[in-house]
Amino acid sequence: MFERFTDQARNAVVHAQNETVALKHKRIGSGHFLLGLAQEGNGLSASTLAALGLEYAAVRAQVAQLGGRQKRILRPYRKFDRETKKALEDSLTAALKREHNFIGTEHMLLGLLSGKGNTACQVLQNLGVPPEQVVQHVNRTLDELAKHTQDPGQGHETLPKLMGEQ
Repeated sequence: MFERFTDQARNAVVHAQNETVALKHKRIGSGHFLLGLAQEGNGLSASTLAALGLEYAAVRAQVAQLGGRQKRILRPYRKFDRETKKALEDSLTAALKREHNFIGTEHMLLGLLSGKGNTACQVLQNLGVPPEQVVQHVNRTLDELAKHTQDPGQGHETLPKLMGEQ
Protein backbone atom coordinates (compact mmCIF):
# COMPACT_ATOMS: atom_id res chain seq x y z
CA MET A 1 0.00 0.00 0.00
CA PHE A 2 2.81 2.43 0.82
CA GLU A 3 5.14 1.71 -2.11
CA ARG A 4 4.52 5.14 -3.69
CA PHE A 5 5.05 6.99 -0.41
CA THR A 6 8.18 9.06 0.10
CA ASP A 7 10.27 8.38 3.18
CA GLN A 8 8.78 11.47 4.83
CA ALA A 9 5.25 10.28 4.06
CA ARG A 10 6.00 6.89 5.60
CA ASN A 11 7.52 8.60 8.64
CA ALA A 12 4.36 10.68 9.03
CA VAL A 13 2.28 7.48 9.17
CA VAL A 14 4.61 6.10 11.86
CA HIS A 15 4.30 9.37 13.81
CA ALA A 16 0.50 9.11 13.57
CA GLN A 17 0.64 5.55 14.94
CA ASN A 18 2.89 6.67 17.80
CA GLU A 19 0.60 9.58 18.67
CA THR A 20 -2.39 7.26 18.75
CA VAL A 21 -0.62 4.96 21.20
CA ALA A 22 0.66 7.86 23.34
CA LEU A 23 -2.81 9.39 23.57
CA LYS A 24 -4.33 5.97 24.33
CA HIS A 25 -6.78 6.24 21.45
CA LYS A 26 -8.25 3.13 19.90
CA ARG A 27 -7.76 3.87 16.18
CA ILE A 28 -5.55 6.11 14.05
CA GLY A 29 -7.87 8.97 13.19
CA SER A 30 -7.54 11.95 10.91
CA GLY A 31 -6.39 14.07 13.85
CA HIS A 32 -3.50 11.68 14.53
CA PHE A 33 -2.73 11.75 10.83
CA LEU A 34 -2.55 15.57 11.03
CA LEU A 35 -0.20 15.26 14.01
CA GLY A 36 1.99 12.83 12.10
CA LEU A 37 2.25 15.27 9.20
CA ALA A 38 3.05 18.15 11.57
CA GLN A 39 5.84 16.11 13.16
CA GLU A 40 7.56 15.23 9.89
CA GLY A 41 9.73 18.34 9.85
CA ASN A 42 11.25 17.81 6.41
CA GLY A 43 7.93 17.51 4.62
CA LEU A 44 5.95 20.17 2.83
CA SER A 45 3.00 19.53 5.14
CA ALA A 46 4.93 20.42 8.29
CA SER A 47 6.29 23.60 6.73
CA THR A 48 2.80 24.55 5.52
CA LEU A 49 1.26 24.05 8.94
CA ALA A 50 4.08 26.02 10.58
CA ALA A 51 3.78 28.84 8.02
CA LEU A 52 0.10 29.14 8.89
CA GLY A 53 0.91 29.46 12.59
CA LEU A 54 -0.19 26.00 13.64
CA GLU A 55 1.98 24.82 16.49
CA TYR A 56 2.37 21.11 17.14
CA ALA A 57 1.45 21.44 20.84
CA ALA A 58 -1.82 23.23 20.04
CA VAL A 59 -2.74 20.65 17.39
CA ARG A 60 -1.95 17.81 19.80
CA ALA A 61 -4.05 19.35 22.57
CA GLN A 62 -7.02 19.57 20.20
CA VAL A 63 -6.59 15.98 19.00
CA ALA A 64 -6.30 14.76 22.60
CA GLN A 65 -9.47 16.60 23.52
CA LEU A 66 -11.49 15.36 20.53
CA GLY A 67 -10.40 11.72 20.69
CA GLY A 68 -11.75 9.31 23.26
CA ARG A 69 -9.21 7.67 25.53
CA GLN A 70 -9.39 3.93 26.11
CA LYS A 71 -9.00 2.48 29.57
CA ARG A 72 -7.16 -0.60 28.42
CA ILE A 73 -5.65 -1.33 25.03
CA LEU A 74 -3.73 -4.55 24.61
CA ARG A 75 -2.31 -4.14 21.12
CA PRO A 76 0.54 -1.68 20.55
CA TYR A 77 -0.53 -1.17 16.93
CA ARG A 78 -3.70 0.59 15.92
CA LYS A 79 -5.80 0.34 12.80
CA PHE A 80 -6.83 3.28 10.65
CA ASP A 81 -10.35 4.55 11.16
CA ARG A 82 -12.66 5.24 8.21
CA GLU A 83 -11.65 8.92 7.95
CA THR A 84 -7.98 8.02 7.73
CA LYS A 85 -8.50 5.23 5.20
CA LYS A 86 -10.39 7.73 3.04
CA ALA A 87 -7.60 10.30 3.49
CA LEU A 88 -5.01 7.76 2.35
CA GLU A 89 -7.08 6.97 -0.74
CA ASP A 90 -7.54 10.67 -1.42
CA SER A 91 -3.78 11.26 -1.10
CA LEU A 92 -3.28 8.96 -4.08
CA THR A 93 -5.95 10.91 -5.96
CA ALA A 94 -4.17 14.18 -5.11
CA ALA A 95 -0.87 12.81 -6.43
CA LEU A 96 -2.43 11.46 -9.63
CA LYS A 97 -4.24 14.75 -10.21
CA ARG A 98 -0.84 16.45 -10.44
CA GLU A 99 0.58 13.54 -12.43
CA HIS A 100 3.08 12.74 -9.69
CA ASN A 101 4.36 9.19 -9.45
CA PHE A 102 4.92 9.45 -5.68
CA ILE A 103 2.86 10.31 -2.62
CA GLY A 104 4.48 12.93 -0.41
CA THR A 105 3.32 14.58 2.77
CA GLU A 106 1.75 17.33 0.67
CA HIS A 107 -0.51 14.79 -1.07
CA MET A 108 -1.34 13.27 2.30
CA LEU A 109 -2.36 16.67 3.65
CA LEU A 110 -4.48 17.37 0.58
CA GLY A 111 -6.10 13.95 0.92
CA LEU A 112 -6.70 14.49 4.61
CA LEU A 113 -8.40 17.84 4.06
CA SER A 114 -10.58 16.59 1.21
CA GLY A 115 -12.69 14.86 3.88
CA LYS A 116 -14.78 17.85 4.83
CA GLY A 117 -15.88 17.74 8.43
CA ASN A 118 -13.43 15.09 9.62
CA THR A 119 -11.58 15.48 12.90
CA ALA A 120 -8.50 17.02 11.25
CA CYS A 121 -10.66 19.71 9.62
CA GLN A 122 -12.37 20.32 12.95
CA VAL A 123 -8.97 20.71 14.68
CA LEU A 124 -7.86 23.29 12.10
CA GLN A 125 -11.14 25.21 12.44
CA ASN A 126 -10.85 25.18 16.23
CA LEU A 127 -7.36 26.66 15.90
CA GLY A 128 -8.61 29.41 13.60
CA VAL A 129 -7.21 28.09 10.32
CA PRO A 130 -9.80 27.10 7.72
CA PRO A 131 -8.87 23.84 5.95
CA GLU A 132 -9.36 25.61 2.61
CA GLN A 133 -6.54 28.00 3.53
CA VAL A 134 -4.20 25.05 4.11
CA VAL A 135 -5.21 23.47 0.78
CA GLN A 136 -4.60 26.76 -1.04
CA HIS A 137 -1.17 27.13 0.57
CA VAL A 138 -0.13 23.59 -0.42
CA ASN A 139 -1.37 24.05 -3.99
CA ARG A 140 0.43 27.39 -4.36
CA THR A 141 3.65 25.85 -3.10
CA LEU A 142 3.35 22.88 -5.45
CA ASP A 143 2.65 25.21 -8.37
CA GLU A 144 5.73 27.26 -7.47
CA LEU A 145 7.92 24.16 -7.17
CA ALA A 146 6.65 22.85 -10.51
CA LYS A 147 7.84 26.06 -12.20
CA HIS A 148 11.41 25.21 -11.18
CA THR A 149 11.50 21.94 -13.08
CA GLN A 150 12.57 22.21 -16.71
CA ASP A 151 10.99 19.10 -18.18
CA PRO A 152 7.53 18.20 -16.84
CA GLY A 153 8.33 14.51 -17.31
CA GLN A 154 11.44 14.81 -15.17
CA GLY A 155 9.76 17.09 -12.67
CA HIS A 156 7.89 14.22 -11.12
CA GLU A 157 11.16 12.60 -10.14
CA THR A 158 12.88 15.78 -8.96
CA LEU A 159 9.95 17.36 -7.13
CA PRO A 160 10.46 15.29 -3.96
CA LYS A 161 14.12 16.39 -3.91
CA LEU A 162 13.16 20.06 -4.27
CA MET A 163 10.80 19.68 -1.33
CA GLY A 164 13.30 17.76 0.76
CA GLU A 165 11.38 14.50 0.37
CA GLN A 166 13.09 11.42 -1.02
